[in-house]
Formats: sequence, structure tokens, C-alpha cells
Amino acid sequence: MYQKKDGFNNQRLFIVPDSYFMELFPDSVLSQCYVTSMGYFPKALYHYRERPEGLNDYLLMYCVAGEGRVGLADNPMYTLKQGQITILPPNVAHLYYASRENPW
Repeated sequence: MYQKKDGFNNQRLFIVPDSYFMELFPDSVLSQCYVTSMGYFPKALYHYRERPEGLNDYLLMYCVAGEGRVGLADNPMYTLKQGQITILPPNVAHLYYASRENPW
């Protein structure tokens, strides 16, 4: 199976460094409640991410179109379809990938 993390046509990815928010909200509850990155991966055939240790942050995924599969730790894989949202917790192993027939 061919696998690709990013680099898709019309992809958009925005990442804000943690240090930026720490300067704005030092020692504040708000310093823990901000969006650190946001991406848009349209028709991302072969999109595949596997993180055995998870991420340090929550990961919210909203499927605009198409579908893909998502797995969290030792739980069964499930299908994420158009119009659905899932949230992956921090520091938990996960895996997700776009459908071959109808990629997100």
C-alpha cells in the first residue's frame, strides 16, 4: 500500500509555534486552550498517519468529503464519513488513513 503524510494537491496546513501562545498567555489557563495547527487535505488518496505514541495535543478531525478509517490504541478501526467529526485524545496511539475508493 502506498502511504503519504502530506503533499496533496490543494492541501493547506497552518502551524503556530507553542512559544507564540506562551508569550500571549503566560501562566494562564488560556495557554492550554488554543489551536496549534489546522489542515485541509482534499481528496487525499493514500493519506496515512500512524503515531504509536500519539500527539501531545488533542486531534480534531472533520471529514468534509469522502471517507477514511480511524483507529485509536487497541480499539477497533471505524469509518469517518463526510460530515462526521472525531476527536483523538493526547498521548494515545492512533492510526488513520483515507479510503482508496472515496478518499477524504
